[in-house]
Parts: sequence; C-alpha cells; structure tokens
Amino acid sequence: MDALENWFTEPTIPEHKIDYDPLQLFRVACKNGNADIARIFAEKHPEVLKGAKIAFLNACIAGDLNIVKLFVEKLGPEYIETLEDQNDTGLYFALQRGHKNVAEYLLDCCPNFNLSIKNDPQWLALVTAEGHLPLLELLVNKYQVDIKVPNSKGYSAIHHACTTGKIELVKFLVEKDRSVLETPQPEGKTPLFLSIGLDDPTVAAYLIEQGADIYAVDKDLNTAIHYACISNTSVTLSHILTQRAESHPEETIAEIKKMAELRNAKGQTPLMFAIVFNNPVLVNLFLQCKADINLVDKMGNNAFHLLCKSPGDETMDASVLKETIKIILYENKQLLNTINGAGMTPLMLAAQNSRIDIFKILLKYDPLYVRSDEKTIFDCSPNEETTSELLKAIIKGSANNQDQLKQLIELELKKQHINLVLPMLKAVSDPKFTLHILNNLLSMESDTPLFKSKAIQEKVKAEIVPSLSFLHECIGKYEVNISSNDVDSFVDAIGQLMQAEDEKDYLMIKEYIEGATSKVKEAAKIQQEPPSDTNVYRMFQPSTNVPVIQPESRNVKTFSPSPGGNDDTNT
Repeated sequence: MDALENWFTEPTIPEHKIDYDPLQLFRVACKNGNADIARIFAEKHPEVLKGAKIAFLNACIAGDLNIVKLFVEKLGPEYIETLEDQNDTGLYFALQRGHKNVAEYLLDCCPNFNLSIKNDPQWLALVTAEGHLPLLELLVNKYQVDIKVPNSKGYSAIHHACTTGKIELVKFLVEKDRSVLETPQPEGKTPLFLSIGLDDPTVAAYLIEQGADIYAVDKDLNTAIHYACISNTSVTLSHILTQRAESHPEETIAEIKKMAELRNAKGQTPLMFAIVFNNPVLVNLFLQCKADINLVDKMGNNAFHLLCKSPGDETMDASVLKETIKIILYENKQLLNTINGAGMTPLMLAAQNSRIDIFKILLKYDPLYVRSDEKTIFDCSPNEETTSELLKAIIKGSANNQDQLKQLIELELKKQHINLVLPMLKAVSDPKFTLHILNNLLSMESDTPLFKSKAIQEKVKAEIVPSLSFLHECIGKYEVNISSNDVDSFVDAIGQLMQAEDEKDYLMIKEYIEGATSKVKEAAKIQQEPPSDTNVYRMFQPSTNVPVIQPESRNVKTFSPSPGGNDDTNT
C-alpha cells in the first residue's frame, strides 16, 4: 500500500502516463474499506466525493467509520445530511444496521440529525423494532430521547419492543419508566396485548410479573386474553397459566374459568376466540377448567356457531381444525344441533359460509340435515358452486346417517329439486326406499317439465313406473334382494331418460329395466313353494295350516251358546 501511496503522491509523472478513472477507483477503495487510499483520491480529485453518494451510504450500512469521517470532513455536515437513497439517509442506515459508532459520530457532528432524533419518534421506533439495545441506550441516555412519545401510528418504543419479543429492550424501557407497562395504543391495546400472542412467553410473563394488568381492555372491551386466543400456534397464555396452576391449583382453575368467560363488546369470550381461531391447547385448558361453552354472544351464537360461520383460512392445518371440533363435541354433543339467534344449526352455518372443510367434519358426527320447519342444508347454500360441494360431501359422508339422508331426499323431492335427489339416491343403502322415491319422482306433477321429451315422459309413466312399482313390492313382499349396483343403474337410467329426446334411447333403457324386472319375477317365483301333488280334490281337503276340528265326545260337557245353556242335549 505504501508503494501505491507513493505513486499517487509523487510530484513527477511517470514516463508513460497511465489513464484511470478516479471516481471508479475511489468507489473501489471505499467499498474495500481502504480509507487511506480513498483519502488520497479525495485530495487529488475532490470532485469525486460528490459523485460518490452511494459509496458514503454503503459505508454507513457497513459501519465503516473511517470512510464516513472522510466524507463528513471533506463535504461538511450540512451536505452529508442531504445525501439519501429513496429518502433514507446515512443516519437511517447506521441505525437500522445497529452501528453505534457511526450513528453516534453522525449525531455529534450533524446538528440536523441531532435535532431530528429528539423530535421525530420514528428513529426510536426504528432502533427498537430492529432490537438494537446499545443504540436504544445511546439515544435515551446520551441524547435524552423520550421513550413514551408515539410515532404516527400510535406506537411507542415499548410497543415495538413487545411486538418483536426483544426482552432486553423491554426490561430497559420498564426500568427507565414503569408507566410504560400500561401505555395504550390508539385502539387501547397495552404492551401485554402485543406480547401475549407471541410464541415465546418470556416477554408476556415478565410484564405480568412487573404488574401489567391482564384484565385491561381495549376500545372493543377485548382483553389481552382474547388476543392470546387469536394465534393457533401460540402457547404463551397456556404456559403462563399452567405455571400459575402448579403453585395455586384451586385458585388458578377458578381464575382460568373467569378469564375464559370474559365478554367483549359483542358478548364474545376468549373461549369463543380460541375455538374460532383453532387453538386446541387453550380450548382444552378452558374446558378442563369448566368454562361454559354454551354461552352465546349478542347475536345468539355460541362458540361452535362462530366457528362454523368464520371465514376459511387456506393456511390452516386440517388436523388442527379436526382436533378443535373433537375437543368441543367430546362432552358437548348437544352443540351439534343447537340453533343460534337466526335459527341456524352449526351444519347450516357451515353450508351458508361455504366452510366445506367444517361441513365434512361435522357429517362424521351425524348431525341433523333438516330443520323442524323443513329448511334443509341446501337451502342455506349461497351459490351453485357451494351447493355442488355440499352435495358431494353429503353423498360421501352419509353412510352412517341414513335416516337424515332419507329425510333430506324426501324434502328435496317435495321441493322438486331433482338435480339433488337423483345423486343422493345413490348414497342410500335401502333399495326399497330408492325405488319408492323413483316411483314418486316419475309420477309427480311438476311445475317444470321433468323430461326433455313429453312423449317419453308419458311412456315412462305408462310403462316404466309399473315395473318400478313391481320391484318395490317384490322387495317388501317376497324379500327379494336387489343389488345396490342394480339400483344405482336404475337411478342413472332415469337420469338419462330425463335428458333423452330420441325414442331409441327410451327403448334401450326400457328394455334394460324390463330385463331386470324379469329376473326379479323369476326370483319371486322360486321363493313361492309349489303344490306337493296334483290331487284334484285337494281344494276340498283341510289346509295344512288350518287346524282340523275333531268330533266331540258326547260324554264331555262343552259350552254352548244355545238358549238352553251348557247342556249338550240342547246342542
């Protein structure tokens, strides 16, 4: 490096002149942190300094104090204060990256920077949000920056420290001024609100230990406990409460029950929040402490209703949702069919809000598909896409809830929703019921034509309905077994007939149904016992199933309805 310095400082020019770009070399020197070489270039070519703004800002980012000093000395503090990239100054970059030496130097020699740091709370917010404790101590202790002044959004230093979970910064701020424990944001949230939802319980536990009010409320009367239930991964509150329970079990159980039942302005409790936001750890803890899950909000919704009407979250783990519902219904099966203030069951709310994920889970618990006023789950669907998804779920998930499925089919047939009835029939395990519905469907008088072809519809009523009626009768009368595949084929055939316009299609399907009917007839004949002989007088003989009356002995008195009483002589 000495040789290079000598080369630049020699008064004579070498025999062969070398062309070079001083600005480019100056930038390289700054980038590599070669302050001495950079100073040489700055002294030989002063014009390079003003063209190397980025070099100065990069030095602030890298924390290179010597390069920063070079620029300040050569260009002066006032000019340095104007150097910025997208409104970010050298001081901003030094504070953001945590370079205390560079930041302190700029604050000491640049008066506008010094004034700004005291009047603009964004600087303290930046340092706190980035978690730079040495810089926070520098601004507060040396430059007397007020830690309680909020930024434009209403956040002060303690809020930023709690949001990021920086326990060292939180401790420093609380020790400086204990009143920051209850410093609210514009919406009323205290520092505890911001820390209790973190995955790490350290900050929240410290604030509570220092006296933070866990029952403080925001403008909507939510407590920090409500906010703790919003995250489905945070275990901070459960960790804090579990630790309390270890030392004071009876008192803590009562306190947890009280916490779980606190109401906000809408009448909603932390238990409701934990269920809606799928926090099974807190749900389980609250229920173990006997929190009342039957409480309803001002709209008449209990926790289960709120879950079913909540918007879906694509990032939500399906297993977490299943676990939450399992915990809810384990000892509270009555919630499955409870109606809310609008008369809706949880299953109906799931349908109404297109929560197909919840809808599928609830089907496993055998809920009611139909309300007492004959409103069905399909009546709650907001659009055709949701109806299609609900139909798929019903078909797949009704194997163990056949009674509800049959009731649903009967009501949808009554409402002439044929597009729903036919697919659901294939999920029915009772062939007799399916044939009965098909019979009723084909015989009904509809407001709109069931068939594309009126001629085919008339032929179906005249020729196919009798066949289906016969099959239905055979199942009941002769106990003939018709396979589910055959019955499903009948359903498909009827669906095709409704769309058919060509008589050839009708004849083909008719032939198929008549063929199936013939097989059933043969089966029915086999099950009828034939006569045992060909005796022409058999009709005059007593039936084997009728008791034979034996002649009475005249020596035995029997009861007689004659006027003479029981005397056999009067018979």
